[in-house]
Amino acid sequence: VTNGSFEQGPSDADPRWNTAQWITLGLNFGGPNDIDGWTIDSAGQIDLLRAGSFYGDASDGVRHIDLTGAPVKGKISQTISTIAGQTYQVSFDLLGIGGLSLGGPIGVRSQIGDGTMFADFAPSLSESGWETTQWTFTAIGSSSTLQFLSLYDNQFGNGPHIDNVRVMEAPVAAVPEPSSLVLWGIGMMGMVLLISRSRVPIPSVSEHL
Repeated sequence: VTNGSFEQGPSDADPRWNTAQWITLGLNFGGPNDIDGWTIDSAGQIDLLRAGSFYGDASDGVRHIDLTGAPVKGKISQTISTIAGQTYQVSFDLLGIGGLSLGGPIGVRSQIGDGTMFADFAPSLSESGWETTQWTFTAIGSSSTLQFLSLYDNQFGNGPHIDNVRVMEAPVAAVPEPSSLVLWGIGMMGMVLLISRSRVPIPSVSEHL
């Protein structure tokens, strides 16, 4: 993923930063590519936040995203290279701020392409801070479009916050090496012989008389 922590984008000198240390992007606010590597859906709004904002610090670096602008929920996307048939793990950090949610619940959907493959998440809204969340998908082509969209409308903004987005090949269960299989086979043969011997009938006393 390019710019998974949203560090590359508007400079710190950009006049759009407000005193609360965020910039609203999307509908009526700037172009779709203000955050490097990501496309911001023009029908919605998001907030890009930096260190010192009212909503807390990033989980990685100094910037993060609130997927609900004011007053509409937003969506961001990025097309990544994949291998058809390969399973990938999507990982990202999620934050919800208790006491600031109206009309909840706060939720975020992470999906691929048209949404056939997706997973929904809701932050705990506790004081535990950022939570790392994960889900997996199997690619169907040489590229996949990863999307994050808010499931929460709030006229005052403040929806699900995300940061530290990563995609990697999903771990595969370990397969025994050939040498291990041979040893396993020898062990099984030994057990079979032992069981067979235990079943040999013991002559009765009368047979020796």
